[in-house]
Amino acid sequence: MCAGVLVALACEAAVAAAEPCPPAALVDGDAEAVGPVQAALVARGVEVSVRPGCPASHARVRRQGAHLVVDVEDAYGRLSQRTVADAATAAAVIESWTRADVSAGLLAAPPAPAPQVREDEAPAVLRVPAPVAPARSIGLGARLVTALTSDGSLLLGLETSACVQMGPTCVGVLARASVDSQQTGPTERMENSRTGLDVLVGADVPLRAGSLTIVPGAGLGLGWLRTGGTGVPAGGDDAIDVDGGGPRAEARVALSLPLARGWALDFGVAADVALLAHTSAFNVSGTTLAGEPRGYFWGGIGVRHGGP
Repeated sequence: MCAGVLVALACEAAVAAAEPCPPAALVDGDAEAVGPVQAALVARGVEVSVRPGCPASHARVRRQGAHLVVDVEDAYGRLSQRTVADAATAAAVIESWTRADVSAGLLAAPPAPAPQVREDEAPAVLRVPAPVAPARSIGLGARLVTALTSDGSLLLGLETSACVQMGPTCVGVLARASVDSQQTGPTERMENSRTGLDVLVGADVPLRAGSLTIVPGAGLGLGWLRTGGTGVPAGGDDAIDVDGGGPRAEARVALSLPLARGWALDFGVAADVALLAHTSAFNVSGTTLAGEPRGYFWGGIGVRHGGP
């Protein structure tokens, strides 16, 4: 009989040894928090008691304001502390320290799926987008100008300009229309009139100085100048005009003071040379007209939008 009892006990021990240990966790701490956490653990398949010979985690739960603080020590002595919102989340944290499969899933990122390529699918081609050229800044300006010429005349005019930023320079065109004031110089003495138009192509280099911009530049182009007077042939008054002009060269500098929304107050000075000026007086049908100035010294004020 004793042999039969011993055989039965040995069988039970073998069966118990063959059964795997279930996940288990002992929970203590604040009484009002422990009960809901234990209930959540049981619902998740985690025992809240320890079987002999089986490992278990130990958790302490305490309330901190509206949250729960969970301190967990697993069967290997590793420690963790988490602050969670409710008992269900606390149970999930404790479970992750009792199940090897759960903790591995939480700690290891899932492997990236291998790309699937069909046999009839062409290999992917890496397309590099073409570089996009930066937008070029365009500057537009207008000034009221006046000039003192090399023969002492005083001119009044209007100047407009446009340029496109190309690297450090702004390349563009300038057009200037002017009339002689007939207040000084040979046009006053000879009662002549003058009307001029200059068109120059050039480049300016903006140099920043704090909020100000200093813009030196140069230009080349053509100028037209009409000089008019009155002749007295055959006892009558007839208007007599002579057209002149030719190539122009200019050196200039401007100062821009920013206003708002891309606008700037623009001050500028320039020196022009009429390379083929007819400086001596014209004699047309017995009437003498003033010759052309060799040099022009311009100054003006205006506005500019964009550009340098």
